[in-house]
Amino acid sequence: MSIAIYPKKIRKILFRFVLVLLCANGVGILCRHVFPANHCLCEISLLFDFNTESNVPTFFSSVNLLVAGILLFFIASVHKTNRVSCLYWYFLSAIFVYLSVDEIASLHERLMVPLSRVLNTSGIFFYSWVIPYGAAVMLLFGIYLKFLLQLPRKVLLLFVVSGVVFIGGAIGFELFGGWQHQLHGTDTILYAVLYTCEELLEMLGVILFIYSLLFYMTSNLNCRTIAFTADS
Repeated sequence: MSIAIYPKKIRKILFRFVLVLLCANGVGILCRHVFPANHCLCEISLLFDFNTESNVPTFFSSVNLLVAGILLFFIASVHKTNRVSCLYWYFLSAIFVYLSVDEIASLHERLMVPLSRVLNTSGIFFYSWVIPYGAAVMLLFGIYLKFLLQLPRKVLLLFVVSGVVFIGGAIGFELFGGWQHQLHGTDTILYAVLYTCEELLEMLGVILFIYSLLFYMTSNLNCRTIAFTADS
């Protein structure tokens, strides 16, 4: 069995999913602030809330990160077959698989309590997990700079844009969200806007990255289909 690759079509479908989730999240926020006494309605809205774990947006984000990891592994395997350097691709694949698990299991949030106790964080670092993750991002950028500069120009641009969008949401808006949480708690419209922007940018960043990988596969590796074979 083989699946044809249409990067723009896949990107458009994923963007539509995000739009639906964004609208559902917005309606949920409105319901919880306008009709807080309606517990049934509030509980249903949490299924699509961007700030709630183990729900539809979390599953969607986790699957997208896993898809990116699988595509990276596929590209690495093609390069290995063609005897081209593949270690960067394999390592990047492992990172995205980890991010997929992190998204569904909230691994980064488990760091907050011990880190906050040790570092006594507050303000924009109230969510203390951003410190080690931010340091990891800067380290990876230094390691991958040469790799990025060797990519085709359009692929390089897509990688950089998707990375900036994702990190801007995952860490940038998280900094402001933590600050708002410490000052006024989590039951405010402003906090809802911040976490909505955070998760939205994360989703858009991953979708752009998936598109960039598919574009690279079709344009530079001449892979128009992904074939699946089963041993008899």
